[in-house]
Amino acid sequence: MRRNGLTKTLARWSCGLLLMVTAASALAVQDLLESYRLAQASDPQLAAAAAALRVERERLVQARAL
Repeated sequence: MRRNGLTKTLARWSCGLLLMVTAASALAVQDLLESYRLAQASDPQLAAAAAALRVERERLVQARAL
């Protein structure tokens, strides 16, 4: 009987630990993605490149219209 109780206790602790690690990993990934998005939004060089790409795409549209 004592061994069965110990096994159940270990299983419960293992499940709890697994849930905590999984939740922490999900939060870390979310923080990493948020950091990436913030860096993307505040990078002037990236914004300039995106604007140049939009301009070139619009030039193509206008050239095809002629």
